[in-house]
Amino acid sequence: MRGGPFAGKALVSVALGLGVAACGAAPEAVPKTATIVNAQTIALEDFAPQLSLTGVIEARNETQLAFRVTGQVTQRLVDVGDHVDAGEVLAKIDDAGQQADLAAAQATLDAAKAQVDVAQASFDRQNSLLAQGVTTRSSFDAAQTALQTAQGSSDGAQAQLDTAREALTYSTLTAPAAGVITKRNLEVGEVAQAASPIFVMAEDGPRDALFNVQESAFLGQAGDVSITLALTADPTITAKGSLREISPVLDPETGTVLVKVAIDNPPAGMTLGGSVTGTVAASPTKETILPWSALWSREGEPSVWVIDPQNDTVSLQPVTVKTYQTGSVVIEAGLQPGQVVVTQGGKLLVPGQTVAIAQGASQ
Repeated sequence: MRGGPFAGKALVSVALGLGVAACGAAPEAVPKTATIVNAQTIALEDFAPQLSLTGVIEARNETQLAFRVTGQVTQRLVDVGDHVDAGEVLAKIDDAGQQADLAAAQATLDAAKAQVDVAQASFDRQNSLLAQGVTTRSSFDAAQTALQTAQGSSDGAQAQLDTAREALTYSTLTAPAAGVITKRNLEVGEVAQAASPIFVMAEDGPRDALFNVQESAFLGQAGDVSITLALTADPTITAKGSLREISPVLDPETGTVLVKVAIDNPPAGMTLGGSVTGTVAASPTKETILPWSALWSREGEPSVWVIDPQNDTVSLQPVTVKTYQTGSVVIEAGLQPGQVVVTQGGKLLVPGQTVAIAQGASQ
């Protein structure tokens, strides 16, 4: 059915009215979707970092053994790893020279003693004649002087003989104490120089564990530092140790210092040269500890996402890291107890973004 002219005008009026109404209505706001994150409320925790290093077991006292005279080695009676007792013979050198010196000293002493006998007889005769008044005082004094000279020569010859006898003992190298031979420098047939070490011996007794550590590893450690030692080859073999000595000299190649740890009652398995792992825990301090996933970067500097409790938006806050641990990071400055930090989900965030904490994910 066709409408009249008034019907067409009515349709146009309705259309215009609807258009005007549409232009005047306020647009609806697009809702912002909150990003789901895990979070942690900052609270100070006890933190005692552990330092673990590998070292080697050595004797507290190590002695270098050498001949006191030069000679060719004729016998070597021990080898590396042998245990020796105090006074045990370790090696010998050719003592032909010392034997010749001894024989010469003995001959000199015999001649000196003969001179003493002659001088003594002459003195006795002059002393008897002087008592009878048939000799001069000067002859008596001469005989007395000759006797004193002969006695002095005899004493000197005796000292030389004693020296020669002692030098003969230098051709035999003996152990000054019980211990284990850890190094050998010469073989039979080679010439040993006087005072040049032939063996190195680790004496029986206290044992130390030696470690090369960073210079600052033990800074701030007050009092005795207790260290747990475990044999690398068999971690079930353990012992307690105490810090005995820290070298004041820094190794220029490694940038470390030598640390000696005294082993308390070392078990039988902790033998010389054995590898041990030493673990030491520092005194606990109150620190802020976050998981690695909480750490972010802002212009190359460490930072974290902090949630504003007023409007649940996030912002990046710079922090200072004290130390990095396995799976966690210790914050030195930049956060206060009570602040809420994003621990997971930070990759999806931008400053000012609204977040929602996953149910059960706040710590």
